[in-house]
Amino acid sequence: MKRATNWRRSRQNGKRMWRGNIRRRQTSVVYVDYDAYMHSREWCEVRQKRLKKDGYRCALCGTTEHLEVHHLTYERLGRERIDDLITLCKTCHKQAHELKDR
Repeated sequence: MKRATNWRRSRQNGKRMWRGNIRRRQTSVVYVDYDAYMHSREWCEVRQKRLKKDGYRCALCGTTEHLEVHHLTYERLGRERIDDLITLCKTCHKQAHELKDR
């Protein structure tokens, strides 16, 4: 079995979807409904682990208010490693996306 590393953003039924392969034979593709995943119990558990690891503080500015968990990579979306994520406050999270989109 091949392991895919490329995730591509696509749309299905008006929802944001990430197209990629967790494990695949030649042609099977797995779609992860990003919005549904962000509201899932699995994401809440991974998110809490990252928040705890970062001491419930923004990794960039150190604030404890308005914390969010940011994906450094979407390569393993749905099966993230704790190091695929970082705790950021809302302001730093916005700046991280602005830098990425340049």
